[in-house]
Amino acid sequence: AVPNVHEGCSDGHIAHALLPRPGSLSLTDRGLMGADHTSMEGLAAEFASCLLVMRLSLPIKRGTLVAHLSANTSRSLTALLASTALGGIAVPLNRRWSAEQSAGALHRLGCRMLVTDHGLASRACAVVQELKARAGAGQGPDVELLILDGRSGQRGASEELSLLSPPGARTVKESQLLLPASPTCLGPPLTGPHGAAVLIFTSGTTKQPKAVGLSHAALLSQSCAKIATLGLSSSDTFLHCTAFFHVGGLNWALTGLEAGASQVFLPDWSPAAALQMIKDAKVTAIALVPAMAYDLVAEARRKAGGATPAPLAGMRVVLVGAGRLEGATLAGLAALFPRAVVWAAYGLTECASSLTFACLREPGDDPGPASLAPARRQAGGWAVGRPPAGVEVAVLGGYGDVTRCGEGELVTRGPHIMMGYWADGGAHRSQSMAQGWLRTGDAGAVAEDGSVYLSGRLSDTIRSGGESVPAGLVEEALLAIHAVQEAVVVGLPDPRLGQTVAAVVVLRPEPTAGDASGPEISCTTSGAVLQRLRQGGALAGFQLPRSITIMGAGDIPRTATGKVRKQELVAQLQAVRASKL
Repeated sequence: AVPNVHEGCSDGHIAHALLPRPGSLSLTDRGLMGADHTSMEGLAAEFASCLLVMRLSLPIKRGTLVAHLSANTSRSLTALLASTALGGIAVPLNRRWSAEQSAGALHRLGCRMLVTDHGLASRACAVVQELKARAGAGQGPDVELLILDGRSGQRGASEELSLLSPPGARTVKESQLLLPASPTCLGPPLTGPHGAAVLIFTSGTTKQPKAVGLSHAALLSQSCAKIATLGLSSSDTFLHCTAFFHVGGLNWALTGLEAGASQVFLPDWSPAAALQMIKDAKVTAIALVPAMAYDLVAEARRKAGGATPAPLAGMRVVLVGAGRLEGATLAGLAALFPRAVVWAAYGLTECASSLTFACLREPGDDPGPASLAPARRQAGGWAVGRPPAGVEVAVLGGYGDVTRCGEGELVTRGPHIMMGYWADGGAHRSQSMAQGWLRTGDAGAVAEDGSVYLSGRLSDTIRSGGESVPAGLVEEALLAIHAVQEAVVVGLPDPRLGQTVAAVVVLRPEPTAGDASGPEISCTTSGAVLQRLRQGGALAGFQLPRSITIMGAGDIPRTATGKVRKQELVAQLQAVRASKL
């Protein structure tokens, strides 16, 4: 039975998820200092202390942009929510960015406040110094820095921060962060449900990342959708290992709080640490990106010496987003978590997280390859499930008309839609939004029963010799070859055809046996892969790749979430081609 949605979901402010509720909630941080267990009351007090400290330390007013550069911890989450409770708009910064990239993002937004923790203090100071350099050159204002120092008892910690910190920075010690305070000090929200809560940067697959403005209502609607669709409740224990600076990671954290569940935080990704936390904390719900899922399965096999790993039967829900889950990884998850339902989510930053959910595997399913292969549309495209209640997904026709079923560009409407892209101090509605519909930029189809199918980005359509070749269709055919672990298809400029189809593949490390696509062939060369493609018969002649390049997974340019930067890959392939002329 689907549990009732928590009252906090309709309360209108993401920070109100931290107000006391019936039952208990505990948190665990796994870091260099070991585990720290906090009750629900302790978490609420931590939030209230952050609220009080930030109120006294920073001039946050309604609409003030407050950047956050921190690891995945309970402290960073409560600090982020505290900035929104004071009327501010939280701006989580990507920890993987350089100081120049972070400073550039803050400068473009006009953001003048930065909150960080002791672990990233040196990087935050470098960001401030970069901003000061820009201000000195007349390119932007200074920024106020607040360092939340949680290293009480460590000798030299305060002195170290004093040396690192630029003039004007405020350092708050652990003792100050544990001041007695009541969460009731939150009071009435300074921002309404439809006011901006956070700015989340897109992954930036083709150009500079955009700052997406998301309202409290949008984030809460997504949390409620996950609770209802995945059957989450206060009896669950969530593991948070996807970064809060991505919409999926932040919304998963809010979902855990809204559900009243227990929370476990992993500050930095480590598959070994994650497996240990799953076992020790009895984790029942986890959200991953495909690369993390692959790492977990590989680490479990490594620890088992190549044998079948011992199952972790306590896991109940596995949610995978930000990319397509490869069949072998899904099989590995099914073996590692035999009692878990494995879900796939399709979504966008502009939609506050997920548009659709697809159940890939349920306990008791046949573990054979056929049952673990994602369903696909006969005409091409991967089934990505159905939208939850409150989310509309339709198709934009060739004449600009929106239809409930058919093929074309996917569009969506509902409370989850972004406010707009943020620049010059405010939200700017995208030109792709009309009558409440947001154009996703994804090509796909919607069936009469509401099922959604995704064939790829519209920009991924390759125009070759007057024919249109969807890159996703070719990638799908390549992934049907067991030897191929990953496939990326792009269009390379061609003076005669306009573009030619080019593929990059990552091969599995283990020897490949025969598969359903043809007789047994050793797929260790690009020629062998092309031969298997021809034998499979899924592609017409003009859809076959003119070139196939074998690469290591680490050699393919990607965003922070693991999405392929296709423009950079095209440039790499062109450089290789030019060097051979």
